[in-house]
Amino acid sequence: MLSLLIVFILQNQDLVRVQYLGLSGSLPLGVGLVIAALTGGLMVAVVGAVRIAQLRRAGSQGHPRTTVPGPPRRSLSRLLNHGQQHT
Repeated sequence: MLSLLIVFILQNQDLVRVQYLGLSGSLPLGVGLVIAALTGGLMVAVVGAVRIAQLRRAGSQGHPRTTVPGPPRRSLSRLLNHGQQHT
């Protein structure tokens, strides 16, 4: 996988100008795309970790779990006898 990343960077050596929040500079296109992908992945991981921590904290404080109502439950014997007619 690392070799594919190195090939990607080496094949995309054109310099591009990058501007972000008042900062600007030039760097190879491949490097810029890899940095953007890693930054995006890091942001997703941080947001996910924060959400997991919130859910764990809420679970340990005894909050009731939210459930989606399903169909009414029927007893097994009632389901098995459903098609039978008693005479």
